[in-house]
Amino acid sequence: MWEIRQKIHGRGLHYHKERRFTGGFAEVTGVVLRDGKTVLPNRQRKRAFDIANQMKALPDGEERQGLKRKLTGLRAQRRQVEAH
Repeated sequence: MWEIRQKIHGRGLHYHKERRFTGGFAEVTGVVLRDGKTVLPNRQRKRAFDIANQMKALPDGEERQGLKRKLTGLRAQRRQVEAH
């Protein structure tokens, strides 16, 4: 727990709750803690998968570009969360 507190404080953030989870994984503010690593919840992975499939079905155009921007944002979010 102390290691997590140090990381939070080292990034200039403050914590106000402390919880202990057992049983493998837990979701904390949109991030899942699994086996000591942070990963995205499955709903975020599914959302990216669905957007990628929608893009495949569309020809080039404004709507496809909008979906591409969403997918780029979701991929950036995943890299940021899973990098720690």
